[in-house]
Amino acid sequence: MSSYLTATTQKKYINNIEIDATTIPITGARRSLNISGDDGAIVKIQIHDESEPVKFYNFITETFEVGANSSENTMTKELQSNFSINISFPAGGSTSYRLFVFAHDPNTEMGEFVSLDKFMFSETISQVSVLSTLSLSVGTADTGFYETLPAAETHIGDPFADVTESVEFEAKIENINSGSTKCFGLVRNPGFLVDTTTTARTSESQINQAADHWYYQVLLTVDGAITSGSSCVVNSLGTADTLVGASIVSVDGGSLSGTPQITSVDVTEKRITFDTAQTFSDDRVLTVRAYGPYLINQVTGSNIEFDTIGRYLEDLIIREVRGAVSGTTVNLNGANGITAGSTVTGTNWNNESANAVQTVAEGALHATRSSGAGSVVVQVSQTLKDGNLLTFTGSVREATVSSALTIRKYPTVSQALYLDLDKFILQGNDGS
Repeated sequence: MSSYLTATTQKKYINNIEIDATTIPITGARRSLNISGDDGAIVKIQIHDESEPVKFYNFITETFEVGANSSENTMTKELQSNFSINISFPAGGSTSYRLFVFAHDPNTEMGEFVSLDKFMFSETISQVSVLSTLSLSVGTADTGFYETLPAAETHIGDPFADVTESVEFEAKIENINSGSTKCFGLVRNPGFLVDTTTTARTSESQINQAADHWYYQVLLTVDGAITSGSSCVVNSLGTADTLVGASIVSVDGGSLSGTPQITSVDVTEKRITFDTAQTFSDDRVLTVRAYGPYLINQVTGSNIEFDTIGRYLEDLIIREVRGAVSGTTVNLNGANGITAGSTVTGTNWNNESANAVQTVAEGALHATRSSGAGSVVVQVSQTLKDGNLLTFTGSVREATVSSALTIRKYPTVSQALYLDLDKFILQGNDGS
């Protein structure tokens, strides 16, 4: 009699319950629920959402439905070592799901490390409702060097979903056309624009280290002046996941000591600490940038792979000679975009010795060969006819920048990334 009672009242334990409790994408997900324990332990499973009215999971149809009246809204299972079932969470808006696993008979209990409640395990799983926008555009510290820069290219996705989205970013850029000391062309930086090939009308180069020219930027306003300090409080930290590793690249109305890198962030105090002492007045605006794939992904919570090589396609400058030429001054139908140091080829052009452009007089492209369209001075005397075509190599007015990337995961919240033109484009000059 005693032996029989001992056998029938022996405790059975649920030793482990596992389910992926990370945020469910807006597109839905299928998650595996795994339960292991002693043979003969009995569990009851129930899942519901937190909508109004509440919907319960139907284990037969694998859908959520209003009410819990059906036996199909629970599942009871006697364990044989372990048990697994897939749960289908639908696509939809913002909600949360509650999963319950109950010890379903007096002899079944939760194991010591499974739940504080001996008879119940619960887990809450959230579902995201907002998509994330990734904006891609070109960036520069000197917008006055360019005509209006192209609008950002936008991509929208679920920040909690794994994706493989190939993007070929492309932007057409133009040097400012007239009325400026900055209208003497886009010049290739030979350190980053390499392997150039030229045709009759275009020139194409590779953008070396293109991945490292991408950056994330945030503006932080100093909240309280500091003098030779290694940290400061700011009004807001923005939407970045973290700013550790990013650099302060400029401060309005002041100057930096070197390029300080942020070493730590106190979110509660809104305090950033940097590796070199700085002096900032109150309300100064700090421009903070995170360059390259590692920091961009760390700061934005994204997973983006950037190609290391980009593409830079130039439209060569081809101009007509304005009036007959006899000498080193050549009047043109538009001199803007030409930099001092350029070389020239064309009809009747004389390059018998070193013959770079020495100076450039500003002049926008005209519909007719009229006065005010600019000129260049070269080293070798020329004899040219009105209307001769000349090609200038060394700078351009227009170019197209391309950079490929693959989005594996969208940023946690909407973010903007920039391809830094200043890394591989220099400003031309008039030679004066």
